[in-house]
Parts: sequence; structure tokens; C-alpha cells
Amino acid sequence: SYTDKVENTHLTSRDMGTNWNFVNGGIDIMYNINKNHHIYAKLAVSNREPMRSDMFGGDEHAFASNIVSKGLDSIGTTKPELVHDVELGWEGKGSIFKANVNLYYMHFKNELILSGELGSNGLPRHINADNSFRTGVEVAFDIEPVKGLHLVNATSYAYGKVNKNGYITSGGDTITLNAKHIFSPTWTLSQDIHYDTKVGDVAVTVGANY
Repeated sequence: SYTDKVENTHLTSRDMGTNWNFVNGGIDIMYNINKNHHIYAKLAVSNREPMRSDMFGGDEHAFASNIVSKGLDSIGTTKPELVHDVELGWEGKGSIFKANVNLYYMHFKNELILSGELGSNGLPRHINADNSFRTGVEVAFDIEPVKGLHLVNATSYAYGKVNKNGYITSGGDTITLNAKHIFSPTWTLSQDIHYDTKVGDVAVTVGANY
């Protein structure tokens, strides 16, 4: 919950007050094909409240007179984010390998996205997107061709999109945001090679990561 206590200076608590109640949870279902291989499905729901600096679109420090000068009755309250996540995957292992393949789809309601502007508090401004989603595949494996030598790889491909209709900028322009997620590259790749051995009772690992 959040309430502004400074009456007559900032917006009143009637305008600023807000509270939320969240229940986050999920369920996993797994089927063992055999002792070395299994498939699974995951369903999850998660809520995330805005940070304090995003609670009111970056205007939580605004004076009532500033709001009136913008032609607004009060500042808008940023809504909490809700995401439904669905995942399907396979995990397996053999004599020289371990591997995992995971497919996922995340649907967001009121996702908090960067608008490209700064709020009156001087921080990057986040707004709620009307509709957004992310989907992709993640692949990871660890191969041990020679005892102690591990070739480890994690690769992912992701695609996502956000849409915000009728967004009014601080300059008063109405635009439609329709873009990919920021800081979410389509491809990511992690490669690691390391060798484990024992010298007496001491385990020694030499590795390289790119």
C-alpha cells in the first residue's frame, strides 16, 4: 500500500492512495519417460507492483499546481503487472551428456515498459502496456567426452512484442507504441569449457567462458 501523507502541498492522500493484494503461484507436472528422461509442463502466475519511482508515472513528487497546469484532475496511478507463464520442456541424460530443452510463452497484462521519457523525478519513466508477450526456446547441455572435461552450452532464442495504444507523451502528443522489448536480445549464447580433476583430496578446476 502507498499513501501520500503531505496534505495541501502535494496531491492529497485521496488522490495518491492505493493498495494491492497479490497471490503468486504455479504448478509443475512431470512425466518420467524412463529413469534418464522426463518431460514437464509448468503453469505460473506472477504479479509485480511498480517501484516507488514508477508508482504514479514518475510524477509522485509533482505539486497539485503542476498537475492542474497540465489540464489533469490528478496524476494517473500506474497499475501492477500481471503475467501468465506457460512452459513445456524435456530433460535427459546419458553416459556422457545432460541436456534440457524448454519452450515458454509469457503473456503480460499492464506490463511495465520504458516510455523513452523522464518523469518529473528525473528518472526513466515506465508506463503500462496494453498488450505484450514474450515467447522463445532455451537449450542447454553439458557434454563430457573425456572424464573430467566438460563442454557446456546455453543458447536461447526469444521473440516478444509490446503495444500501447493512445499514449499521451509529456509534450501532449498522442502516439502508439509498438515495439520489441528493450534489453531483450533475440539470441543469447553462453559457452563454457572446463576440466575437473583431483589431486589427492583437492579438487582442481580449470575453465574458460565466453
